Amino acid sequence: MSSHNFEHLPNPIRFLRGCAKVLRPGGVISMAIPDRRACFDYFRPVTTLSAWIAAFLEDVSRPSRAQYFDMVTCTGLFDTGDSKTISFHRGVEPEKVSAGLRLDESFAEWTDQSRDGEYFDSHCSVFTPSSFELLIRDVAYLGLAPFEVVEIFDSPGVEFYVRLKMNDSKEALRPEGYEEMRNLLLHRILDEAAETSSTYMTARELPGTVASLQERLAAFQKSTAVLEEDLETRRAEVERLAERGRILESDLQAIRASTSWKVTSPLRRMIGKFR
Repeated sequence: MSSHNFEHLPNPIRFLRGCAKVLRPGGVISMAIPDRRACFDYFRPVTTLSAWIAAFLEDVSRPSRAQYFDMVTCTGLFDTGDSKTISFHRGVEPEKVSAGLRLDESFAEWTDQSRDGEYFDSHCSVFTPSSFELLIRDVAYLGLAPFEVVEIFDSPGVEFYVRLKMNDSKEALRPEGYEEMRNLLLHRILDEAAETSSTYMTARELPGTVASLQERLAAFQKSTAVLEEDLETRRAEVERLAERGRILESDLQAIRASTSWKVTSPLRRMIGKFR
């Protein structure tokens, strides 16, 4: 078992080959590995297969100054509001993760010959679950280390969990359809990397924003429908009153045109004088 150790190894292939020598077939390695999406590796790219192969072929035994430089100058710190921390959880707002400006001092450390031979502990490898799986499967496919991936457990926190099984059978290490499997992993690596992008976070929130706007639009349309119905009712009432007015006006005109109205006209004028 290993917890937050594998990423510090300068020569992972050599380590895996060593494990294969002491494990019997079917033996399992279980590890907890930091996820770059939720720790200080936030700004660093995932490790490539070529980096592992180069370290193996060159028989590297300690972290390089370049690896240490990359780690120090790109150390991501999450601002909690009260403090800054090197470990957090996936899905934090990218704007709250930042790296300090340590270029001058880090470059000075790199070029300081008096420190030659000093061990610079580093995260030599940077992973997400899919990038780790691809490395293990590619290494196995090339016959460099006989381990197959049993399970990888993702988590919302700072680490993910893996189980590797020692298996030197060709069917396990060079499975049929590996090209398709590899392409799926390559695309998943891109998806995982996108989680630390501000653009991705904005896009991820869009469905919720759209749903909220749709709810508001529906409420507005319902309110508008009620108002339109009320307006139609009021228009009908106005039309009814107008029609009533026309009827009364017609009745009044009929009265004024009647003989009795004309006969009583002098009387009305006399009454008007006394008012």
